[in-house]
Amino acid sequence: MHRFRFCVTGANLLFDYTSTSYRAALPVKEGETLNFTFSNYGPLYFTPSLTHPVLGSYDNPFELKTGANSVPAEAGEYWYSVVPETTGFFTIQSENALPQGNVELFMGKTAYASATSATGSYNLRYEIAYVSGYTYYVKVNKAEATAEPDVFEFALEGYKPGEKADNPLIVETVPSEYTIPVQSTYYLKVSVPEGTEGFLVAEVAGGAKSEETYLNVYPGSESWYGVRGTSIVKYAVQSPNDYMIECRNREEGPLTLNVYYAAIEPGDVITSPLKAVLGENTISGKGTKYYTYKATKDAKVLLTAPENITVSFTTSVDEYPLLDNYKNGTVNTLYATANTTYYIKLEGVADADVFTIAEADYVAGDTKALAIAVENGVYTFGNEVPVNLWVKYTVSKSGKLTISSDVPCDYQSVTMTYWRETSSRGNTMISYDDNYNMYFAETFDVNEGENIYVNIVSKNGSSYVGNVITFEESELAPGESPLTAIDGTSEAVNVPATGYDKSYWVMVTAAAEGKIVIKANNPVSGYVYIGLDKALEGDGYLYFGTQYNEADGYVAEVPVVQTGSYYFKFSYTYSDAVVTFEGDAVATAISEVEANTIGAAEAIYDVRGIKHTAADMKKGLYIIKKNGKTQKVVVK
Repeated sequence: MHRFRFCVTGANLLFDYTSTSYRAALPVKEGETLNFTFSNYGPLYFTPSLTHPVLGSYDNPFELKTGANSVPAEAGEYWYSVVPETTGFFTIQSENALPQGNVELFMGKTAYASATSATGSYNLRYEIAYVSGYTYYVKVNKAEATAEPDVFEFALEGYKPGEKADNPLIVETVPSEYTIPVQSTYYLKVSVPEGTEGFLVAEVAGGAKSEETYLNVYPGSESWYGVRGTSIVKYAVQSPNDYMIECRNREEGPLTLNVYYAAIEPGDVITSPLKAVLGENTISGKGTKYYTYKATKDAKVLLTAPENITVSFTTSVDEYPLLDNYKNGTVNTLYATANTTYYIKLEGVADADVFTIAEADYVAGDTKALAIAVENGVYTFGNEVPVNLWVKYTVSKSGKLTISSDVPCDYQSVTMTYWRETSSRGNTMISYDDNYNMYFAETFDVNEGENIYVNIVSKNGSSYVGNVITFEESELAPGESPLTAIDGTSEAVNVPATGYDKSYWVMVTAAAEGKIVIKANNPVSGYVYIGLDKALEGDGYLYFGTQYNEADGYVAEVPVVQTGSYYFKFSYTYSDAVVTFEGDAVATAISEVEANTIGAAEAIYDVRGIKHTAADMKKGLYIIKKNGKTQKVVVK
């Protein structure tokens, strides 16, 4: 349904589009004058008519009264309206059932969707914000007729103590017990007296059944420093101090919250951990427990724990978890170093839970250093479960490399990233087909002899027997990559339109500090990288975008902070452009390559990635690697 607005007597009137016309309705009084203001690009045909809608319909709703309200006995759709005069909870309750029906609350008559609803009953509760004069609407869909009209009670309940963080329920004595209503969040304040030591504990009696039930115990108003959980939370208190308990009830009914103090036992805090041993370890207590384990050798430490337990590792009491560990099913794998002591944090434990620890030697594929070499461009999975698997591909020639895999792309269960030799982090391999389905694939520029690594991490315990990862090399077109950048140092360059999803590369040699001035006959924009290595890594860029002036056309300036090769990546350019590079920093093309430059070169390539020697160099653009750095030269 399409909608648009007109103005009537100073207010906006929303028109709904049916299959033949736009329609709107508004209540009127006898003798009232209405002034309609229409604004449109074409002619409109306006046909007003006076109707008398049935009471209880969308155009003539019942008045929603505080207290008892009646719903006709007949099946049908019935509307009610009310203008709240305060904030609080919009509440409807009834002893009558509503089989096959529902109640919906709309934040205004023109709302596209209901703010909340109840199915099968009239019972509905929703927190609203007060807006002066704002009308709320309730729609009752009654699917079955009844012998007598249904009755429901409406109330706009103000906030009670505990329903807002700034008006918490005061806990007078500890221990104590509280009932938290269903589908509500309550805040409790505990003032811990001086001399009190140990934990302040908030516990759901009998344990929470819903994963959405939430507990947070925190000092003062600093909820971000809290300890969170579902069934039980312990916070080591410092007295005297005030603490808050936030309890969100998402159980099927009211829950009982117990608040009490508990002594700190060994294993309760990270500064007083228990010692874990190889083999079985039996847990005493519930909630969160801390252990230490000292690895006997460089190995994989395998910790197997029940599904209800969340496991993390750290090497210090700051509790920042180590990233070099993986979970697959109930097995948590830590890549450990010999004689290093690790802290183990176990969350959500139950009394008498058991976890086991084992050590396993590293094998091929476990780490980047032990990556499995890919033969003939294809890695085929065997029976291994790739909890954390590394494979390595060595590039045969400079150009483009496409990595793809037919492993099912469920990003919650399995991930693939590619790494360069010096990468400090992986690059996610995600692409989309025409139907926006994800699959593992990525294409990027590579150098001859470069090692590219792929890291596969699986969390679902699956093997991928027969699935493959494919590495495919291809040529680079001129301007497609920093490796084949067009030299714009001494002559104009025809830059094609890139659109939003392509790029075009131009290299300019800066011989002095100053600036490079870009001039074009159409708008151009993009990014600048200093040096080939930075351009290939996509690291350390500057943005450029032209501005128009009558004297020079479209112009942009790039500051030159060091001499060398500047790589211009043209992106988001929607018209072909002739681009020149001027300015006091721009070098001129050289007529020959000095003998000492060539003599010291480690390797020489042309723009196609073909290797050359000094003897066979002809006119053109070359990439020279010298002293571990890469530069471009033009031979004329």
